[in-house]
Amino acid sequence: MSTDKEKYYEPLKLMMPIRYQYMKKIILNEKDSSMEDIFIGKNILDIGTGTGEYLNIFKDLKANCIGIDNINNFKIKKNKNLKLIKIDLFEYLRKMPKNYFDFIFCFEVIEHLEEKDELFKLIKKTLKDKGILFMSTINQNPISKLFAIKLAENIFKFLPKKTHEYSLLLPINKLESLCNKNKLSIIDITGLSYNPLFRNFNFSNNQLVNYITAIEN
Repeated sequence: MSTDKEKYYEPLKLMMPIRYQYMKKIILNEKDSSMEDIFIGKNILDIGTGTGEYLNIFKDLKANCIGIDNINNFKIKKNKNLKLIKIDLFEYLRKMPKNYFDFIFCFEVIEHLEEKDELFKLIKKTLKDKGILFMSTINQNPISKLFAIKLAENIFKFLPKKTHEYSLLLPINKLESLCNKNKLSIIDITGLSYNPLFRNFNFSNNQLVNYITAIEN
């Protein structure tokens, strides 16, 4: 893997524990059951799965897992419960049947897309009734521009330059608008903060930069 790819995937890997903690908190609160019981036999789609390592956790929980990405950087071996597919996400979602997935993951993807309205429309179509979308992304404001782009990419070089384009970042009011338009209900929005000393992410009351959200169909 090239140096730029390593730089890009390293912070995503650091986010895996906080993603799982968040999902566990939301699911146990909403479903009143264990993670193992919730995911057995469920259909999961991971949009922009990257290496597939996060999705592999849910394969071990006996879910039916599909990860899609437009680049093949998969590190996990495929098996009957885990399929990793190199494909454009819009092409894949358009051909999927309605009400198919119990859970959809979309972590650090939407801030790279212009077609946000189309993505939400397709998520609405393919997510089952009462299914949950888990998404994390970057807010759009001067503070997020400073921390997520100028500092992270240009000064401290945590990410390759031009990883993010400010105009594509997703402000929370736009997220709310997309959900309302597609009759999706926001369960929760929680801020995330990065600690460079301990190299980990934590929950935060501040949603100005990174945030994670749970959305129900």
